[in-house]
Amino acid sequence: MNGILRTTVGSMVATAVVGIVLGLILLLFPLGTTVLLGLTLELAQVFLSVFILYYAASESAQYFKSSRAWAGIGYAVAGVLATLFVWLFHVSVIYWVVSCFLVLAGLGEIVGAFQVYRGSFFLAALGFLNVLVGLAIVRHPGILNLIIAWYILFWGISRLALALELRKLASPHYS
Repeated sequence: MNGILRTTVGSMVATAVVGIVLGLILLLFPLGTTVLLGLTLELAQVFLSVFILYYAASESAQYFKSSRAWAGIGYAVAGVLATLFVWLFHVSVIYWVVSCFLVLAGLGEIVGAFQVYRGSFFLAALGFLNVLVGLAIVRHPGILNLIIAWYILFWGISRLALALELRKLASPHYS
């Protein structure tokens, strides 16, 4: 179990770093002007695609490593479909894809928080944040870019905190 847990912590830290960097980039990008709105939406599609695919790949890899192949395949397919929807349909569908992805991921993390002992608070908080942000995007789609920037930043920070908590569990001194 410690080998799987160490591998999981490593991939969670890598995912967290990508989330933090993307969140900071999105916060620093000038999103408010109408001249850059078209470019912003295209960049948002790129950033969302990278984030969705990386998240789906890391989650599916964790499921494959824990011998739950169907869940891993489900995450991989969901990531690819979400990315295809972002690029194939009009930009307005991004709001629905992101919102559905966040709500479903959040509900999964809330359920998962009841199945682990260490780090359950961080996992539940991340799940609750996912659901709240997903519902906020449905209610106010015009603030999607700013919400995504802050969300990705805080998602990365909370994922990093969860990974550090799980690393304690994998340490040989844990009793």
